[in-house]
Order: sequence, then structure tokens, then C-alpha cells
Amino acid sequence: MPIYNGGDMFRDCLENLRVQSFQDFKVLIFDNVSTDETPQIARELAERDPRFEYHLNSENIGSWRNFGALLEAAQSEYFIWRAYDDYTDANFLEELVALLDEHQDFDLAVGRVTSLRTGRKQTTRHTAAPKNLGRGLWAGYRAVKGAHASWFYGLWRTQAIKIAWQEVLRSYPHSWGGDFMLMFDTLFRGRVVGSNKTSFYQRIIQRDYKSQDDYLSNRISTLIAYRQDAQRYFNEKRQRLGGGWAERQMFDYLAHWYIDHRVYSARKLRRMKAKFRSTVVS
Repeated sequence: MPIYNGGDMFRDCLENLRVQSFQDFKVLIFDNVSTDETPQIARELAERDPRFEYHLNSENIGSWRNFGALLEAAQSEYFIWRAYDDYTDANFLEELVALLDEHQDFDLAVGRVTSLRTGRKQTTRHTAAPKNLGRGLWAGYRAVKGAHASWFYGLWRTQAIKIAWQEVLRSYPHSWGGDFMLMFDTLFRGRVVGSNKTSFYQRIIQRDYKSQDDYLSNRISTLIAYRQDAQRYFNEKRQRLGGGWAERQMFDYLAHWYIDHRVYSARKLRRMKAKFRSTVVS
């Protein structure tokens, strides 16, 4: 669990993990030098329950590097990231461990996703878990197109996600869209399996952002860089791709779609550029 200033939601998240029906787990908490009550909350639980280990980083290394540090430290067969503001049903680990135990050729197990948006406009949306998608190009197509961002917080085979992390971050070291980028290869190969017998609850905290000219200019440059780095990853991936003509064609189509829908839309970027130009001129 990567954490920085989690507060009461962090406490609730830890308790949610503590009472899971599947009890054979270890929680690594990597704290990015929190300035609130987070260290005290973590230490108190670690003293009561040896399954929880608290590590205070020597400095704030940033959120995405903290995600990577946790993965590098993992030694178990299975691995899961947990954000401090999310929670699951009590049987979440039990259901997903059973899925990966049963399906040895799958690398990611996920549950049903319930998205809870807070703020001025509160909404709830439910996304069913994927069925056994089978094998072949169309299985990969359905998985790539149907993936939810919160599948990233499902249960991974540790070795599989470590390989994905190393491959992706060589070209795409960004947290923006990083969850989807890390899932692509697993999705494309149809190696994700799901269960609707358990749910993951994603809390989306709505915040207000002010758009200023200098901010917009920097934003455009950053988003262009994200798209370019994502394309670089897919170019390198394609060079190593086996299979025949049909697989390469499907890969090219899905890579283009993925950049446009999971990193940033080219159409939205063009609108942003037009808005910036009109603002500067006026």
C-alpha cells in the first residue's frame, strides 16, 4: 500500500484488509513521509497485527515510484496494490486467489467494480467483472476494449506484473495512464479472469481545477509527451511481437485505440490547442 497523508480513509482501508476472509497475506505500507496521522495509524496496527509492515521512506519519492518500490519488495506468488481511498468486499482476496489457483494460465484476477463519485455530483456506477474470455485475437480485443481502470487493483501473479512494470517503464514512466499501460499486454493476450461474487469499490474524489494560460500550455506539452511515450512503448512491443499478419493488424489497431482512449484523445488535444490559441490571440 503506497500512502501519503491518508487520514481516516487510510484507517478504514487498513481495517478492510485486516478483516478479509482470506487471512494468509502480508501488507507492506510504504509511507512517502506523511505529515498527518498516517504514521501513527500504521504503526499502531503493525504493533497489533504482524501481517502489516510499516516502512517510512527517507524522502517523498513520488507516488508512482512508491508503487514501483512496493512491487520490487514483493516476494509472494500473488501481488495486489491498494489505494488508501478504496475498499473491497470481505471475500475479495479469497475469491481472486481461488481464481488464479484454478486458472494457472491467467495473470490477473478481478472482481466487480463499483465506482463511487463524491463531490457536488455524487454518482454510483457498477461494472461487471469479465467472464472467462477464452483465447485468441477476439478475446484480447474484448479485454482491451472492456477493461476498467480499477482492474489494475486486482490480484496479479507477481512475476507477470514485475515483467510488465520493467517493460512499460522503459518507455512510459508516467503515472498518468500508467495503470492502463501496465495492463495492456495481459489484456491483449486475454490473460485476465473475473468473478462477480466479489466487488472492488473505487472512490472518485472530485476536485476543482482552474485553467490558466500558462497551465494550459504546459498541459498540452505534457499530454503530447504522454502520447509519444505510449507510442514508443507500442512500437518496441510490436518489434517483439510474434504471430501472423492478423495478430499484428489487431495489435496495431488496439495500440492506436488505447493511446486515444486510455492515455489521451487526439481530438481533445486538438480542442485544447485551439482554445489555447484563441485565448492567446484575444
